[in-house]
Amino acid sequence: TPQFGSGFERVQSMTSHLGKLYAGLGNTIDDAEVWEYNGSTWTKIADDVQFGAGYDLVGSLASHNGKLYAGLGNNEDEAEVWEYNGSAWTKIADTAQFGAGHERVQVMISHNGKLYAGLGSTADDAEVWEYDCSTWSKIADDSQFGAGYEYVLSLASHNGKLYAGIGLSIGE
Repeated sequence: TPQFGSGFERVQSMTSHLGKLYAGLGNTIDDAEVWEYNGSTWTKIADDVQFGAGYDLVGSLASHNGKLYAGLGNNEDEAEVWEYNGSAWTKIADTAQFGAGHERVQVMISHNGKLYAGLGSTADDAEVWEYDCSTWSKIADDSQFGAGYEYVLSLASHNGKLYAGIGLSIGE
């Protein structure tokens, strides 16, 4: 982590986008940053200046339709998605879209022309949201998964279908 400076606990997320590698950092307050690697040099492209103060981590990154997306949050009402067009960051989702109480955007994936986000952190929080580049729609929650699931930990696109890995506790 010498490239990222001292004080960072972990790289939470990574993705490839338009020929570059991106890393989402953080774990504790004000640690949320996005770094870009061009093959020889790491450059910070987002932190408190772009996202605002107080964010713990960038939990997910995804490349979709020529833009980079960052999923933020770790505490109640912090779940947000930000879009990067190569020069500026814009918040495209928060509690106004997801509803109150969501802590984290754990995972994102581009699938069949849409962006999907897996949310969660505590019991009954596991949800999958779909973004068609204008509107967010919840497509899965405990009505599909069953009650009690904390996280959507992974998303995969396979043979034209979207799969979600859920749970956190033993037996889930």
